[in-house]
Amino acid sequence: MPYINVSGLSFGYSDKMILDDINFNIKRGEITTILGPNGSGKSTLIRLMLGFLKPWKGCIRIDGQDISNISQRELARKIAYVPQIHKTAFPYTVTDIVLMGSIPNKSFFFKYSKIDLQIAYESMERLSISHLADRPYTEISGGERQLAILARALAQGSSILIMDEPAGGLDYGNQLRLLEVISNLAEEGYTVIQSSHSPEHALWVSDGVIMIKNGTVFCDGKPADIICNQNLFTLYGAKVDIVQINDHVKTCVPQRFSFQ
Repeated sequence: MPYINVSGLSFGYSDKMILDDINFNIKRGEITTILGPNGSGKSTLIRLMLGFLKPWKGCIRIDGQDISNISQRELARKIAYVPQIHKTAFPYTVTDIVLMGSIPNKSFFFKYSKIDLQIAYESMERLSISHLADRPYTEISGGERQLAILARALAQGSSILIMDEPAGGLDYGNQLRLLEVISNLAEEGYTVIQSSHSPEHALWVSDGVIMIKNGTVFCDGKPADIICNQNLFTLYGAKVDIVQINDHVKTCVPQRFSFQ
């Protein structure tokens, strides 16, 4: 049985269909990348998997359990959400941000405990940002903010991380550092689902890829099998070649920047 199963999933707003008959499986401890152009339905799919939206048809199962039968609080113990670079007007410290990950496990009126603080510090240590603990979140770099939000997700204690374009807005160096962190977390047993605009990222770290266009899955499978020039042209209208860098790494190279 797959760890996550999406079956016959359809959703729309009013009379406009956004996702139509989406089907895929995800194994435990794997990294899955959702690729697709703007407006393809990636963000809507993420909201459905987080339980923020209710499908018109079909279902999403985690470990065989339909998430529609799981309370939002319990679902938050299973899935942690990592948005794009998060901004706040308030000068919370990085520790304050990470501590927020424990909120799904709290009652309405609560105080953070010593255990909460310990988990927060351990989460920061795992991502090598413990030196930022007392820094205002508003004064650290974009890459550091993204790692702080990821540490918050780890402090939540969930085994599934859903990430909405986690490398979006980061410089190249921080993109690579974040991909390394994501890869390490999968090796520890986390199941990671990320949306992305970068096929290269999927080639470098993913175990599976789901390609979505016009609200349907037109291709899914292993990155080496489905990330090819024909599928990328279908997906983005871009002419690229897939180049083998070494025995383990492939990347995408534009064909003289020729676009449809």
